[in-house]
Formats: sequence, structure tokens, C-alpha cells
Amino acid sequence: MQMSKGKLAVVFIVLLLIGAGFFLGQRGFFSTEALLSLLRAYPVAAPLIFMLIYAVAPALFLPSIPLSLAAGFLWGPLWGVVFAMIGATAGASVSFFLARYLLSDAVRKRFAAVQWQWLEEKVEKHGWKAVAFVRLIPVFPFNVLNYLLGLTPIPFGSYLWSSFVFMLPACIAFVAFGSSLSELILRGNIRGLLLGIAVAVIALILAMVLKPRFRKIGPLPQNSSPSAVREKGAEK
Repeated sequence: MQMSKGKLAVVFIVLLLIGAGFFLGQRGFFSTEALLSLLRAYPVAAPLIFMLIYAVAPALFLPSIPLSLAAGFLWGPLWGVVFAMIGATAGASVSFFLARYLLSDAVRKRFAAVQWQWLEEKVEKHGWKAVAFVRLIPVFPFNVLNYLLGLTPIPFGSYLWSSFVFMLPACIAFVAFGSSLSELILRGNIRGLLLGIAVAVIALILAMVLKPRFRKIGPLPQNSSPSAVREKGAEK
């Protein structure tokens, strides 16, 4: 199927990011120790490198939670959230474009049909509300979800803003917790630790308050637990 020049440009950028991710991974930039060293050596460039790593990590099925914790540890609750959300949103977009334009058949074969068909049906019926539902309720692992949503008919704009908004509470929680650890370990600041934990708890409560508004989108698909999805992927 032919693609427009704009879509080809997007695919090229995505592939470039993935290539950069492999390059950075080979050089050890995905480790926490490397990020800390990079911050000390290049304090101006470190946030850009961090966001690049976060942008490619989900597509490579690398865990994102340690990166959010590291953002809070390195840059505090404000800039940590900014850098983590930019990276997480970019990472969600990379996987989305890969699934939609390059790897749709491979994604369908890798994961159970009952799961991506359920998600496709919910998106067709509820639009962005389905994205909100699966972002707030862990129906699928974050890295898997980005790919599966690329198979659905949701417009990229709706996917982008709804992913950003409904990933934000969890991001704030993890970044705040990472920041509180920094306050305790680097400064011995118990007050900062308690404040960071309080912010994390408030962010998680906000997510819990929002969840009931989208539960009517269910019921959940069979074998939709994160472990079941991972096991299905491991069989392929």
C-alpha cells in the first residue's frame, strides 16, 4: 500500500530513532549509571539524550518505569515530569507508527487475536475513551499497548492527546517518588521524601478517581493480564 510523503517521512524518522536506540543500547546508555555519568559530564545535553532513550525504549520493549523514576531522581518533580512525559509520549508514538505502517502483520501474529480485536472493537465504538480506559487500567503492559493501539482505527491526533493526558497521573507518581528518593539519598531531606511520596499518592488517587468513568467500556478481554500477554508474545 502506497504511503504519502508525509507518512514516509514519519516512518523514516521512526526507523532513525530505533537505529539510534540500538546504537545507544550497545554503548550502555540505557543503564541508570550511564545516565548519571552523562548528567555530570554533559548537563545541557543530558535531558535530550534522556528523552531520546525514553522515546525508543518502549519500541524495544525495555521497561519505562525505571526511566520515570530516574527522571525524578535526576531533575526533580517539575522538570522530571516534563522530560519523562515528552519521552513517554514520543515513545508511545514510535511504537504506534511502527504497528500502523510497518509491522501490523507481525504485531497481529505476536499477540493473541482476542486482545487486539477487543481493543479494535472498543476504539471503533468509544474512540479516545477506549484509550483512556486502557491507559488508566492496566489491561495490557505499556509497551504492548502502544503497538496494539497502532492496529486500531483511532486517528493519531486523538491517540496522541489522550495518551498524554491519561499517562500523566502515573508519570507524576513515579517521577515524584524518584524525586523523593533523590532528596533522601543525596540530601538526607526527610521532608522532601515525605512531600514526594505525598505527590505520588495524590497522582495515584487521581487515576483511581478517573477509572470508574471509563469502566463501562469493559468487560475486559480474556487472558488480558500483563503476564498472559507477555506469555503469548514469548510463544512466538
